[in-house]
Amino acid sequence: MDNNKKYRGVSGPTILSFIVIVVIVLWMANQLQMHQQEMSYSAFESEVEDGNVTNVYINQNSAVPTGTVSVTLKDDDTARRVNVSDVREVQKLLDEHKIDYGMSDVPRESMLTTILIPVLVALAGVFVIFFLMNRQHGGANAKAMNFG
Repeated sequence: MDNNKKYRGVSGPTILSFIVIVVIVLWMANQLQMHQQEMSYSAFESEVEDGNVTNVYINQNSAVPTGTVSVTLKDDDTARRVNVSDVREVQKLLDEHKIDYGMSDVPRESMLTTILIPVLVALAGVFVIFFLMNRQHGGANAKAMNFG
């Protein structure tokens, strides 16, 4: 038996390309599902006026008054999303039709995300540059006592 035969099996690039293809397919399926769950604002208004809405929850964005509205209809158990440019209009519409709704607070940025993370990223970048420069030159004063 010849042990010097080259094994033609699954290699690293083949596995990597397979993983990339699987990730892309899953991402596209998720995007398609999210698109199917979206609803236009005019369709939302007509469902509210017809009384087909069972549950409404308003998520405000940090750029007030925009947000998304999660709507559950009577004939469908899945929550549909509506992107709105003015949350106050949705509140007015729901109040006119006497529909109860939940509403989230405006998200606020914490000290962790505004100060600490950028500082840590900058320090990590400086450390990486220092490390690479130190390796390139062989360490501090490595060539000072190198006599030929």
